[in-house]
Amino acid sequence: QLVRTKSHVVAPQGNGSARLLNQLMRDKDARPALLDSLIHFARAAGILSPANEVQGGSLILPAAPLAEGLGSPLLICVPSFVNRFGPYQFLRLAKTLGAQRSVLGISLPGIDVESPLPTSWEALICTLVDSVRSAVVDRSFALIGYSMGGALAYAVAERLENVDLAPS
Repeated sequence: QLVRTKSHVVAPQGNGSARLLNQLMRDKDARPALLDSLIHFARAAGILSPANEVQGGSLILPAAPLAEGLGSPLLICVPSFVNRFGPYQFLRLAKTLGAQRSVLGISLPGIDVESPLPTSWEALICTLVDSVRSAVVDRSFALIGYSMGGALAYAVAERLENVDLAPS
């Protein structure tokens, strides 16, 4: 059932829609279609145009140093694209680890106004893979993510395993 909100945006009502979205996010095979659908809606709304899209592998995302430590492996945090704070959502974790581990946070494309958006799930994963490879150089590393960031980290880890650069 749909209702009109005060901001005149049509939004689903009831637990069924939230449950469906949760199931789609948890279903590994449905995630690409979910992100691709969001991209399609952004294009239709005029928010996304070819001028501000990123193709897979054409962008290296910056890795923000959140903590410096001597231990191994290097921790690379992948944020959820729902959270507008990006890699900084992991500051509490980084502070807790202190000097035990180095922690980097990868920014996602499309978070700020000037940053290009991915054209698909595949483009996003390719961009993240290239960004992680650039950040780790030859260090052992582990990927961390929360919510959809965990799904992204898992997809990146799978891809990296296929090119013999598996996380620790």
